[in-house]
This record gives sequence, C-alpha cells and structure tokens, in this order.
Amino acid sequence: MSVGLRVMRMVSILVDVFEEHLSEAAFHWFQWEQALLAPDANLQETAGAEERLRAHLDGLSVGGELIAEALLSPCLESEEPAELFVAAFALMTGDLDGAVEPILASLSSRPPGQRSSIQRALELVEWPDVAGFLRPLLGEAGPGLQALALEVLAFHHVVPDADAVASFLEADDERTCAAALRCLTPLPPHLARVHLPRLLVDSRSAVRDAALEAGLLSGTSLAWEQCLNGVGRGAIPTQPQMLLLGLRGGRVGVERLIRLLDQAELRAGALWALGFSGQVVAAEACLKWMEQEATARLAGEAFSAITGLRLEGVHAMDGREDSSGELPPLEEEDLDADLTPRPEDSL
Repeated sequence: MSVGLRVMRMVSILVDVFEEHLSEAAFHWFQWEQALLAPDANLQETAGAEERLRAHLDGLSVGGELIAEALLSPCLESEEPAELFVAAFALMTGDLDGAVEPILASLSSRPPGQRSSIQRALELVEWPDVAGFLRPLLGEAGPGLQALALEVLAFHHVVPDADAVASFLEADDERTCAAALRCLTPLPPHLARVHLPRLLVDSRSAVRDAALEAGLLSGTSLAWEQCLNGVGRGAIPTQPQMLLLGLRGGRVGVERLIRLLDQAELRAGALWALGFSGQVVAAEACLKWMEQEATARLAGEAFSAITGLRLEGVHAMDGREDSSGELPPLEEEDLDADLTPRPEDSL
C-alpha cells in the first residue's frame, strides 16, 4: 500500500472515531437536559450524565481544523437540535481560528424556532469573551437575535455596557425587554426608580414576570406588593407569581393559592406552588385533590414535599393504565396539542 493510501486510510479511521464522538455527545446531551428537569433524577445520576457528555465533547474539541471542517461545520446546517448543540459547543471550545463566523452565520440564517440549541451552547461554554462574541448581535441584528444575546449574557451574569443594555428596557419586543431586565439584575437604584413601576404593570406577562424577579432580587418592596396584588383582586397570576407566593408568601400568600385551586386552568400551577410552602394548611388543601384522578399525582407530590411522607406502598395509588385500549374519536382529539413530555408527567 502506498504512503498516500495509508494516509487516506488513517484519515478515514480518524473521522469515524470523531463521528462516534458526535453521535454519543448528541445522545448524552439530550439525556443530560432531561435529567436536569426530571423529578426522579438525583444529583449523582445527573452528574454522571454530565461527565459522559463532557468526555465526548472534549474528544471533539481536540480534533483540530480537519475535524472542524469535515464534521463540525457541516453540522451547523443540521436540523437536529442535538447535533447543532454539539457542533457549536465543540467549535467554540476547540481554540480554532474562524470558529465565530460560521456560528454567527448559522444563528442569523435560522428562523427563531431553530436557534435554541446554539443558544444553549453559548450559555454553557466557558468562554472568557462571550460578551465580545455577542456584541454584533446587540446592534442591528433584529429583536429575536438581540433577545437571544441578552439572555446568554444574563446566564453568564455579564453586562458589557449597562447603559446600552438599559436602552432595551424600552423595547417593543416582549422577549427583548424581559431579557434586558434579567441581564441587569440586580437593578442599579436609578434604573429601578425609573423603569420598575412601569414594567411591573406592563401588559406583557413575560415582562411583568421579569420585572417582578428583578425587583425582588433588587430588594424593592414595590415588587412584592405587586406579586401579592397579581394573585389577588381577581387577576390571573402567572406561574412565577404563584411560585413566589409558595416560597415566601406566608399565611396570606398560601390562602390566595388555595383559592386558586377552584379554578381548573390554574389548579396544577397552584398545587405545584403549594408544595414549596411547607405549611400545614397547604398540605390539608392538597388532600382533596389527591382524590381526583387528574390531579392526584401532582397533589400527592406537593403533599409529600410539605410533610416529608413518602407516597409509596400503601400510601400510593395503583398505577394501572386504562386497559380499554380505545382511542378517542378523531373529532374530539386536539390535533394541536403539545405532546412533548413535561417533568410532572414522570410523577
């Protein structure tokens, strides 16, 4: 065999090895993200999943220019979220010249719904100049990319220019305004005085929630008053508001959560929030809903969190599935329903 053929053979074997790293990293990334939300995954199991993921990501990042060009860069055009995450992460951690441009190009060319994997890679990569990388997106990139850049900066707790970021508090785009609030948290006193009263009563729910979070973390009493008012007085509260009442609402907050249990559309959120209260009256409120099949698991989980009682053995429901095997009539089926499993579905 000639030297040229041997080299080609070695390169082929090398690419096969890195393709295996890519496939395994994509699989373990999905498993790790699921473990972060799963109610039955413990810290040790999640750490094990992360260790396996990191091993394959590290394997890809040492592939150099050859693997970046032959394997990783083409994956930036993939429609598979896991492959897209792995490619972006490995390129950013590979210490390669010119790795920034294809990632920015991929972000800019994709519709908003296909950017989350690259955003997740930007959040998790330990990059000293993440602000410098994102600065072009804060300019004239449009509200979707501006919001993405602000969310990544907030994840890293980096504010490259407080005045520039504060200008986004006036943004018409809901996501951009909310992301700017989280990026600036805790708010400097002058920004809290000028912007918080307006944003706490904003008509956009994501902005109100972000303002509430920013206000509480900035130590303003106005934010807590707004949280209580948002769950009382007939208003429809958001999930973050209900969670805050469960965490630190005291007697008044828990009473307001219990009243929400009578509203079917808010019942699941209120039960979940009550589980964080630690109060006897909240545990007693869960008992009624543990008797209802639709809410039994969630109410039981909340009751267990409050009391410490493990709902197993004689204290647990028989987990038999419906054995009829009959599908609902097509005209009664919601064809637009989101079938993505939620964390509470594992309870």
